[in-house]
Amino acid sequence: MILSGIPAILGLVGIIQIWMGVMLFQAGSSIDAAGKLGDKYAFLKSLGNLKTYFVIQGVLALIGLIVAAIMLCILVVLPLLGITLIPWNQLLNNTFPSGY
Repeated sequence: MILSGIPAILGLVGIIQIWMGVMLFQAGSSIDAAGKLGDKYAFLKSLGNLKTYFVIQGVLALIGLIVAAIMLCILVVLPLLGITLIPWNQLLNNTFPSGY
């Protein structure tokens, strides 16, 4: 996650990817400490980091689905509006108003 966020650092998504990578790294370190030392606090901290990671991942997935649905609607609706706005009679008869 950290390495994939470096090229996209100029955008908000790159910063979020790096943050998510850091969260996963911290969760891994905490779970390792919890396994070696039996530290309950480290285990709970790792679960908190994983929870935050999956919440952010879910929100980003929902945003992606919404943007994809909007783009699909635009790609379907705009051509249909364009077809209705073309003066087909004038195109077929090769008669255009002045200005074309």
